[in-house]
Amino acid sequence: MTYINSSSQSSSYSNRGLSGLVSGIDTEKMVSDMLSGTQTKIDKTSQDKQVLLWKQEMYRGIISSLNTFQSKFFSFGNEKTNLLSRSFYSTMNATVTGTSMTVVASSTATTAPITVDYVTRLATQSKITATETAMGSLKGTFSKDNLDNISNSRYLSVSVGEIEATILIKGTSESSIISNLNSELERNFGEDVISASVIDGTFVLKSVDSEQTIRILEDSGTTALEILGLTAGEEKAGEISGKFDEYQANDYLTITLDGISKNIEINLSAADIEEFASDLQQEINRAFGNSISVSVSDGVIEFTPTRTDYDEFGNPVVSTDKARQIILSGSNHIMDVFGMRSGQSNKIALGMELGEIDFQRPLIGKEDPETGEVGYGFTINGVEFSFSSKDTLSSVISKVNASDAGVNITYSSLEDRFVMTSKEYGAGFNIEMQDSIGSNLLNSLFGDGYVYESGRNAVLSINGIETQRSSNTFSVDGVTVTLNETTDKAEIINVSRNTEQIVDGIIEFVDEYNKLVEELTGMIKAKPVYRDYPPLTSAQKKEMSEREIELWEEKAKEGLLSNDPTIYRLLERLRSTLYSRVPGSSYALYDLGIETSSLFRDNGKLVINDRAKLLKAIEADPESIYTLFTDGQNGIATSINNILNSTIKVSYGGSGSLVQLAGTAAFSGSSSLDRQIEQMENKLKELQKRYDAEKTRYWNQFNKMEELISTMNQQSSWLYSMFYN
Repeated sequence: MTYINSSSQSSSYSNRGLSGLVSGIDTEKMVSDMLSGTQTKIDKTSQDKQVLLWKQEMYRGIISSLNTFQSKFFSFGNEKTNLLSRSFYSTMNATVTGTSMTVVASSTATTAPITVDYVTRLATQSKITATETAMGSLKGTFSKDNLDNISNSRYLSVSVGEIEATILIKGTSESSIISNLNSELERNFGEDVISASVIDGTFVLKSVDSEQTIRILEDSGTTALEILGLTAGEEKAGEISGKFDEYQANDYLTITLDGISKNIEINLSAADIEEFASDLQQEINRAFGNSISVSVSDGVIEFTPTRTDYDEFGNPVVSTDKARQIILSGSNHIMDVFGMRSGQSNKIALGMELGEIDFQRPLIGKEDPETGEVGYGFTINGVEFSFSSKDTLSSVISKVNASDAGVNITYSSLEDRFVMTSKEYGAGFNIEMQDSIGSNLLNSLFGDGYVYESGRNAVLSINGIETQRSSNTFSVDGVTVTLNETTDKAEIINVSRNTEQIVDGIIEFVDEYNKLVEELTGMIKAKPVYRDYPPLTSAQKKEMSEREIELWEEKAKEGLLSNDPTIYRLLERLRSTLYSRVPGSSYALYDLGIETSSLFRDNGKLVINDRAKLLKAIEADPESIYTLFTDGQNGIATSINNILNSTIKVSYGGSGSLVQLAGTAAFSGSSSLDRQIEQMENKLKELQKRYDAEKTRYWNQFNKMEELISTMNQQSSWLYSMFYN
């Protein structure tokens, strides 16, 4: 519904006429006085509407408090405090005398002790373990020709018009490369003929004469072309551009060992592979100590991570350490010397694409002639999988693990090995896997000599009876047992009722009930002083500060729900329910040490006089406590929940009394107060129409009077001039 803002109605002082310019009458004051009767009715109706809005806000606050109380103590979403739940009164504790197992009791657990005589075997999963590493050695084929060609490959051959020049690309940074290149261009082609620049990562070679043809000649070196992003043989008028890559200008090898990266200088003038490797080893030792070994054999250069131990005489003993990771990276021309690609490693990064991984057992698959991607496939436990060379190893593992194949694949970077385990424990959960024809992805991961272990059941004895379990977690008489290790010693499981938790839950209920009583009683007993502090009109608010308005409205709201019959009846019903004796239970609430406060100012709050008495009753007869609260007809929790439903339930078929009276934010428009507020709004609309019509009529009348007086004055002046001139 639409509410009219009363501030828009105090507009009687608008000047819509001559305002007494001729007559000298204070027209605005007279119109205001004549409209005061209607304005008073508008103000009074607006105030009545505001009172209804305040009441609705208070009622909805009560509904919110009751909803919170009901949700906490009568909702199955809060098992630890739900007084209607069987499990609340049957909370059990389980303990075990040893450490080979952990135990948790359910609400259905019996209190009889359980003896686990021994555990001779834990349940295991079926498992496939690779015995060979996935990546193998980090090695490549050394190329002396590529080493010798590094310097020569940095020459750029370019022509501008008919003039040709061969220029050495010097420098390792963008600024140094471009500066040197421009100097050489000017020296070879003259001043203001051609220039080089880098704009947003793009290399631009531009001639001053836009008609002049620029050619990149075929004998340009590969490194120069890679740095500048150019292509041999291309030609264009005025300008040639490409993607600038200053990394390709570097002549060092970057080695990352266990996450630490360092740049290693290489000997560009080495006579052979032995000298090259020897010099490289010295540089690596200076950077990493003796943590990486470089070896050569038949033109192959190999990098091996090492560890250093000491013999009995204190002499260092260096051996291979396969747990460490090495990553080699560098510019294209540097990696070509080693016969490797940048980023090659002795370990697998799960984010790598399959086509980028140098498996020890090279991948074989079927190439798609259209995309160039290579496809791989395999079957695990009857579930088929397919991948391409663009899929990452992480996506392969995730797809398998999330499937219905019933297995999990993991990779250990320390061991560089893959493991596949069944998701289920125990005998019978086997693993069957097979590569598709023309593919070997599984073989690349696990090799041929993998170890297969069948899952086995746990073997143990319970109360003198030997038994097997397919899982290490199982239930016995309502107790969940998780086996942690084998043992030949008997361990006893004891179960007891968790009476402390029940007591704490009931005490919390009493505390929250008392807060509710205090809130509701405070509202119906508040002194109704609002008669002396009616809601402020718009005109009154204009003359007050925000703080003054706030204090005034606090007084105006006091006592609005004084002696409210709906709230009063709710409190009476709650009090009556708490002291009813429930058939089938040995107790009433007062038998548990919970009584009404003797203090008048407490207004019927509950007091727990004897906590020990409550605890003793729960330990002695928990079933009677359960019946006292949850009996289907007369249980305390059942009855209170029914009372709350009849008060705050939201339903189009039949809402509770407070919801029918005030509605809620989500159930608005059909409550009693909503209808009253709507009537007030309609009345305000009619009063506003009357106000506007009266105001227009009065101003028209005064304006007409001013016109007539003006005419009479003119006629009088004319007559005067006729007689005396």
